[in-house]
Amino acid sequence: MKRGYLFWSLVFFATFLCVVYSVGYYHPDEHWQILEFAIYWNGQTPAESLPWEFHQKMRPSLQPFIAFIFLKLSNFLYGEYNPFFWTFLLRALSAIFSIYTVHIFSKNFQTEISNQNLHKYFWILSFFTWFLIFLHVRFSSETWSAHAWLLGITYLHHSNKENFPLNYFIAGIWLGLAFVFRYQLGFAILGVILWIFFIQKENPLKKFFALAMGGLLIFLLSTILDSLFYKEWVLAPYHYFYQNLILKKAALFGKEPWYFYLLQMLNSPTSFLNVVYFLSSLYFIIKFPKHLITWTILPFILIHLFINHKEVRFLFPVFVFLPFLLIKTLDRLLIFSKSSFIILNIWLILHLPFSLKTIFSYLQPQVIMYQLAWKYKHENVILLFRKNQHDKECVANNNYNPQSQCLKHNVYLKSNMKSWYYCTNDSIVVFQPYHVALIEYNDFRDKKNIPNEYRRVYSFYPEWLINYFNFGGWVNRTSFLEIYEYRWKD
Repeated sequence: MKRGYLFWSLVFFATFLCVVYSVGYYHPDEHWQILEFAIYWNGQTPAESLPWEFHQKMRPSLQPFIAFIFLKLSNFLYGEYNPFFWTFLLRALSAIFSIYTVHIFSKNFQTEISNQNLHKYFWILSFFTWFLIFLHVRFSSETWSAHAWLLGITYLHHSNKENFPLNYFIAGIWLGLAFVFRYQLGFAILGVILWIFFIQKENPLKKFFALAMGGLLIFLLSTILDSLFYKEWVLAPYHYFYQNLILKKAALFGKEPWYFYLLQMLNSPTSFLNVVYFLSSLYFIIKFPKHLITWTILPFILIHLFINHKEVRFLFPVFVFLPFLLIKTLDRLLIFSKSSFIILNIWLILHLPFSLKTIFSYLQPQVIMYQLAWKYKHENVILLFRKNQHDKECVANNNYNPQSQCLKHNVYLKSNMKSWYYCTNDSIVVFQPYHVALIEYNDFRDKKNIPNEYRRVYSFYPEWLINYFNFGGWVNRTSFLEIYEYRWKD
């Protein structure tokens, strides 16, 4: 593909928009295991406020350390602590890392696609597929492990007699980082090692040694960093294995059948697109059984089918390979004609609404509440979040105790703020010591009972759309985020 100015302008523009709008986190681990760990390292929060994983010394500290460094940079650039500017920088860092990684991977692996007309589709899907636009900006273990994995595979793919053993050593460094970012990548690395011994065969011990030296270097450095973080000598991967597999604590978060991921794929709004990616991946694995990518992704997928607790995000690292698997499959199957490329263009167009939705959707409405609360400089603010089915049992607000609440984002809280879940029919009278209450409403049925003295300060839809385009009363029948302010009278 001739990668011109227009293409890269669109890549950076779309990614930048996602950096701006993709606020919050996809899963709480993205917040609690990284950002909260980082502010603990900065001395902003006590260890008692951290989740149980911290006290079991089972989480890697590398990503929290990177976040900590960027916290210092954020404070320097902004002039003071601002969590929203800090997390913006972290999303921007993830985006830069992702773009670089995908560029290197695509440049190397496009040589395997014989039909050059398919190269441009490979590049477009690698940067603009809805799930990849989303992943590229996440400062999460899934994103960073995925792209470290991608770079490791690229260095192995690009290895030859001239650059051996350096490329294997560098690949070991990147695969070691992939493991440190997310320990489950160990199964993908095991697949790489098996590929070296059973498929490569030529000098397997030398290749394994070079790869292992790179990985061991990262493992030792990360162990030293973990020990500094936990303030004692620790082997975090062992603690992770012991807690989740021996004590089976991971299973406490739910047990799903082996076909869980298939059900999720079919129940998704993008199911008709997901099925194509799934079938092309299956075809690739069957038709290219000796390929490096087959040997590295297959063990990773299989182990996740047999682990009791399953979440879609566990397979996120595999998603970065999907454009290549699809295009490589098409390269083998299709007899190319004008109609074939018309179908491919339609396929790209079908991605567009999902990609746009991904770019412009906030992940966490709670973060919007905190952003609003930060504007109150000299007033005490109580943030009232609507309890949902995934939250802990809603406690009667006359027993208010901030320490007992599961919703306590220390990263976003200031000394003049408190956060709380409210339940149906709760009264906010109990919060009268505060000057301002910010109340979250989402369900349209709840909005029918909003008191007149509440003032709307945020709406997902702009005011002009609500006021002038409420045709047929759709606003009154639609659930969307609104935030209201209530001020107590002196």
